[in-house]
Amino acid sequence: MVAADSGQDVIRADKKNHLPKVTASHYADYGTARFVASFLAFVGWLCVVISLLWALVTFSEVPRYGSGEKYMALLPSLILFIAGIVQVAGSQMMRAVVDTATYTRNILENIERRCDM
Repeated sequence: MVAADSGQDVIRADKKNHLPKVTASHYADYGTARFVASFLAFVGWLCVVISLLWALVTFSEVPRYGSGEKYMALLPSLILFIAGIVQVAGSQMMRAVVDTATYTRNILENIERRCDM
């Protein structure tokens, strides 16, 4: 590939070298990855809700626990809360990667259309 001053010149150089044209039919729509990300987000938010309910139940039983025991009883709900938030963040990162791949494919298709004109 020949280095050029503009991106258009680089694309033309690639076309002169007869590189295989990549079309949209070669790509998937990442439906499975989107489903998995949505499912992980749902499970993560479910963990957050359960942890908050668990903390409320623990606080409602204040007379039953002493001050140190109350905080120790809150520890599992805090861990579940953090795990849920991390899971939601992971699913959002997964969606971001899939969206980036989709938008990159759209950019490639637009560049190929412009070169065909």
